[in-house]
Amino acid sequence: MDFILLLNWNGWRDTCECLQSLMHLVGEKPKIVVCDNDSHDGSLDHIRAWARGEEIITLPTWWAAETSAETDWAAARTTSSIPARPRVAEVRCRDGGGFECDQPDADLFLLPTGANLGFAGGCNVGLRFILTQPAARSVWLLNNDTVVAPQALQRLLNEARTRPGVGMVGSVLRYYHRPEVVQALGGGRLDLQRTATMHVGEGTRHAALDASAQQQVERELAYITGASLLVTREFLETVGLMQEDYFLYYEEIDWAERARRCMPPFSMALAKDSMVFHKEGASAGTNSRSVLSSRLLARNRLRFIKRFHPAQLGRARRHVLRDALVALAKGRWRIAWTVAVTSCSPVRI
Repeated sequence: MDFILLLNWNGWRDTCECLQSLMHLVGEKPKIVVCDNDSHDGSLDHIRAWARGEEIITLPTWWAAETSAETDWAAARTTSSIPARPRVAEVRCRDGGGFECDQPDADLFLLPTGANLGFAGGCNVGLRFILTQPAARSVWLLNNDTVVAPQALQRLLNEARTRPGVGMVGSVLRYYHRPEVVQALGGGRLDLQRTATMHVGEGTRHAALDASAQQQVERELAYITGASLLVTREFLETVGLMQEDYFLYYEEIDWAERARRCMPPFSMALAKDSMVFHKEGASAGTNSRSVLSSRLLARNRLRFIKRFHPAQLGRARRHVLRDALVALAKGRWRIAWTVAVTSCSPVRI
């Protein structure tokens, strides 16, 4: 059995729209877990209402057109793997560890984490719950601010199951508001000269990839982006969960670096026909660069470099300081000050 994991934080509208698209998935029936990071907008009540059919969510008008090339809609209506009104289970974390679930055979599990634990911390609560399920074979981590094509999961699973040694698989991420433009082909690369990461294919016009292009992308990948990331159970049991001290940003490349250093290492793959449309930044509340997001990006960049490439830490500090000067030149005084202070501060790992 395969699981899908969404993390919600004050974003029930996005989460319900994502769930609405998941109702159209074809192939084997997955279980869906929604972890809530202590939202204060009534998110879980809204999601329950959506599951009962009381909260009406419609997919964007372009969605069917964008996904029609790969989908036989007559077949999709009859083979959709999840019922239109999924059965909902309530999951609670027990004091001292473990979980309580009132309906183990449900389709949709709602799991409050109890606090805003960040991306890795919130997802890890869901991953721990999923690992208690003996039948769980893989987990698709999916940002709640996405909608997916009907065959997105099936294509991810095909890559994971047919390629030995693969532990992480990514989708083609396309911008929700500009679906013809690519956000990332699976994930990103790491440039140690600049001590920076960048998405592979970002900003290019979407076009079908052949096997040769897929292989070229995979050679470039240093990580799979967490907006759409399928991991196998073997990967989770061997590599472990995500590192929680990042809170937000750099968790995925940390995870990938740890997987690469296992013996034998896990490899990464791109499911070139798995399409996911992403409202970049909405899930974290960072559609525009804030002081907090700038500080986290700078801090975690230094933390990752010190943890895995310590000889490059001085270079990383200089690049972070240069980012502060760029912000200063643009009149972003608070961001410039925060990033400059971060560049000079001790790096704790």
